[in-house]
Amino acid sequence: MKRWKTQLAGVAAVLGFDTARVVEACREASATGSVVVAANLNEPTQTVISGDPEAVAPVALQEDWEGLVEPDPSPPFLGS
Repeated sequence: MKRWKTQLAGVAAVLGFDTARVVEACREASATGSVVVAANLNEPTQTVISGDPEAVAPVALQEDWEGLVEPDPSPPFLGS
């Protein structure tokens, strides 16, 4: 099996903030042409985001997020 040399998608779970706030952060990050979306709503304060790695990182690394989980490697079923 041939392995990809580049990461095709990024994924992270944002903990401690309501989904609406995470969705808005994704919308703002996607305004530059890259894509990041709320891909899975686990509970009201746990949202999985996914999309282009360069768009996921700025959303995932916002200083005021309470917690962040970044699986490695990114599961393909969480892609946008």
